[in-house]
Amino acid sequence: MGDLWTDLQLACILFVFVYLVQWAVSTTGSRKVGILLSIVLVYLTVYQHVEVLILVMFFFFGYAFFETFEQTFIPFKP
Repeated sequence: MGDLWTDLQLACILFVFVYLVQWAVSTTGSRKVGILLSIVLVYLTVYQHVEVLILVMFFFFGYAFFETFEQTFIPFKP
């Protein structure tokens, strides 16, 4: 059984991989080429540079969070 960081990293990798497979298949039009492209992209970005995965996940979830957070403010009307 792994530690928490390893489990979170694996979950993020799987999430990014599934997203990339959907994107690559829709872009290339071929399922085999899309899966191969996704495997290459995940290997290069995740296993070579883990910082890229953290940055992408921050922007992916951070944008939705801050967009919702910004809408909760009521403008000040004097």
